[in-house]
Amino acid sequence: MSNLQTYAVVDLEMTGTNPNGSERLIQFSCVFTEGNKIVNTFSTLINPLRKIPEDVQNLTNITDKDVKNAPTFDEVAGTIYALLSDTVFVAHNIELDYRFLNSEFERIGFPKLDIEGIDTVQLAQIAFPTLASYRLGDLAHFLGFKHKHPHHADSDAFVTAELFILLQKKLASMPEALLKSLLKLSDALLYETKQCILQAYENKRKQYEMLDKEHIEVDGIVLRRPRFEVKKGFDDKFPKTEAEQSRLFSGVIDWRKEQAKMMNDIYEHFNDDEKMLLVQAPTGMGKTLGYLVPGAYQAQEGASTVVSTSTTALLDQIVKESVPLLKKIVPFDFTYEVMKGSGHYIDLEKFSHTLKIPMNNQTRLLQMRILSWLWQTTTGDMDELRLTTYRAQLFKMIKHAGVGSLSDKSAFYGLDFVRLRDVRVKFADFVFTNHSYLVRHAEEIGKKKANLILDEAQNIPGVAMEQGGSVFDFDLVKIYSDTLLVSMESRISFSFEGLIRQHFLTKNEYRTILRNIQIIDHSVPFIREKFWERYVRTKGGSKKEFVETLLSPNKVLGLLKENFAIFLKTT
Repeated sequence: MSNLQTYAVVDLEMTGTNPNGSERLIQFSCVFTEGNKIVNTFSTLINPLRKIPEDVQNLTNITDKDVKNAPTFDEVAGTIYALLSDTVFVAHNIELDYRFLNSEFERIGFPKLDIEGIDTVQLAQIAFPTLASYRLGDLAHFLGFKHKHPHHADSDAFVTAELFILLQKKLASMPEALLKSLLKLSDALLYETKQCILQAYENKRKQYEMLDKEHIEVDGIVLRRPRFEVKKGFDDKFPKTEAEQSRLFSGVIDWRKEQAKMMNDIYEHFNDDEKMLLVQAPTGMGKTLGYLVPGAYQAQEGASTVVSTSTTALLDQIVKESVPLLKKIVPFDFTYEVMKGSGHYIDLEKFSHTLKIPMNNQTRLLQMRILSWLWQTTTGDMDELRLTTYRAQLFKMIKHAGVGSLSDKSAFYGLDFVRLRDVRVKFADFVFTNHSYLVRHAEEIGKKKANLILDEAQNIPGVAMEQGGSVFDFDLVKIYSDTLLVSMESRISFSFEGLIRQHFLTKNEYRTILRNIQIIDHSVPFIREKFWERYVRTKGGSKKEFVETLLSPNKVLGLLKENFAIFLKTT
């Protein structure tokens, strides 16, 4: 490929997508680009010589009447074949369009097209790794393209051409080090999609550009340099009157009486001696700004604010929607940090390791997407990738396990996202978290004096019970011990006796393990019965009624003392 290469950006509409050869084209559209410019277009309706299914007509707005006088594919195949020769075939989801078109060519006796192909879906996933959807209509919306007739091949092809040009420019903006790392993984991409990355890399290498001051490269991974914001001073007072608040909100949101009252009440509460304030705010009143605005003014007076929400989803909504709105409202800077469980963040050392071991193509594409994201992110929060699921094995391999799991000898130690977050939290005006994290890490968050706002506070007791509780199932322990004893004493298949023969265990080790499991197996029913008699059984002696009982430490300690020997032997 070269800068003078002609790209044919193709989109098809057909009677159906079944690959068995029974479906037919109803529209072919192509937009030609050269040097990142659209140079020509070609589009034609095609008579499939059959009725178009009703669902396809509804989707495409192409009716049987529209194609009645259109040429058949046999009549336009020669023109299409000639137009596509000596071009690079580009499509959004190339697997469908390229294969379907070749199937149609073969059906009427033409040879298959043998030209290179590029998939804009995969390129978009790499170039824009944090988008929620990569459907063409959604991309057009996210990226600001006009898409006049979605699911109409001429409009789809034109938007795909605009997208392809933007993707090439985005790749060209990436640093050489990032492109080099992407290139190492690009064999995983469909057809010749990797050639776009190769071309961008070769062009960047010829320019001899140094990595900009905002970024740093470590082991082939390009990261943003850590930055700690310095705020400008501001000494304006909190706006309490309707006139002051209307001026503050002007051009951003409308002044609302109930929201303003909530703001005033919260600000006054921040400055009085009362420890708690309960606010009931109906849906749609604007409660989030109702507490964020006074919190922002508190920051100017030296007090930070911790905001805890009931769910991570609500937390993300506040950060993505309410915080940007707050920045437009208040006439000063403020800083904020988000606190989530460490598993939400990427461990750079672990991710770096995965780049060096064999992976399948789907995982390689995900790694390329993450590399591009790391070039942009300041948080390392993998929720920014906005995936519908994080069940891929890769995420189990790269998720953070907490600062305690890090090695200070790692090249990534000083750039670790969780470590940097913990430093920034100490100086942040706002700390946003969820109830689950707050319950488990309250001391960590509240090392300095701060106001605490519990959004949907009614969920706190349930979260506290869930996070603070644990279950010990006596019956399950009994089942496991029974199963182990059967396995250990069995001579069938690969038994413990076989492990001894292979010197995996000594006979003494085997006997010690066997004795310990026998103790557990015999003791657990006894301990369960003691708990039942002391805390569960009713006066009538029935075992059918289950109750949930709050036990004081002293009551549990009494049971332990009375049966200390059996507990000691079992543990």
